[in-house]
Amino acid sequence: MHPGRALDIGCGEGANAVWLAEQGWRVTAVDFAESGIRRGRELAAERGVEVDFLVADAGSYQSDDRFDLIILFYIQLAAEARLKVLATAARALAPGGLLLFAGHDRSDPPHEWKDEDRATLTTPEQVASELPGLTILRAAVVSHEAGAHTASLQHESEGEHGSHGATTLVLAVQPG
Repeated sequence: MHPGRALDIGCGEGANAVWLAEQGWRVTAVDFAESGIRRGRELAAERGVEVDFLVADAGSYQSDDRFDLIILFYIQLAAEARLKVLATAARALAPGGLLLFAGHDRSDPPHEWKDEDRATLTTPEQVASELPGLTILRAAVVSHEAGAHTASLQHESEGEHGSHGATTLVLAVQPG
């Protein structure tokens, strides 16, 4: 895939957005935490790349732009909020564009999580069903103990919060 326009929804401190920009992507990165966006801007400046960082809630963010790649990594939301965010992402995906979702999987949640956190866990089948209109290329559980990661795009705070256990991974394409 050739670099084009990318959207990172729930970008945190922007490590993935900056990495994409270093690969030649024109990146928009969205997160509700002003402190994360500030650190993302600092990282982009340190690395000499441009990223359009925006402070916005994933549930209310809307864009008139179309993106060739949309990533949603570890933004754990309740089912209703996740449905809304995935619908927004699907609408923003350009024809032929790819959407990559990665989140904590229900089969092996982080051990320290409380019941309310566990309510945000997903399965590949669940996320795939929440992307109507997109063609699902892959929907799987990826175990981190097996050493599998999503290419160079890794959850940036993995070291801070312990092992992920297992990840729901869904790759979808916008027909067209």
